[in-house]
Amino acid sequence: MKKYYLYIAILALCAPLCAYPAISLAQSSSDEEAAEGQAMQEMQYDEAMAARETAGYMEGEVVGVNAAQEVVVAKNSQYDNEPYAYYANRSTTFINVDSLEDIGKGDYVNIDYFVSGDKRIAESINVEEKAYKKEETAKVTLEKVLSD
Repeated sequence: MKKYYLYIAILALCAPLCAYPAISLAQSSSDEEAAEGQAMQEMQYDEAMAARETAGYMEGEVVGVNAAQEVVVAKNSQYDNEPYAYYANRSTTFINVDSLEDIGKGDYVNIDYFVSGDKRIAESINVEEKAYKKEETAKVTLEKVLSD
């Protein structure tokens, strides 16, 4: 009978030791999944930052605006004077105007942007000079010249 008590005592002591690796493996599996998720988030963040590292700045005259597609087309006067499309999104900030609807052809703008894929995404659009101000200045200058 003492033998049986000895076997039961040994089993009672060994059972938790045998179950411990299984519990440990289950925890390490969830830890690995958490680590993989963290690594994936870091990779996505790095990709987003890499896209922003290919950022740029332009200034030039607006050629056209399509508010429905959230795009401004402007000639880059600092680079090659060719028209480029700059896409606005929810995080785009507007300076001196409220939205794309307030930007018109002939306005002079400064745009901070970053490249994402094959699109230039505008971080900020600053309207330096409205087209109507140019016309008013031209009229005032013309009137002044005619009156002299």
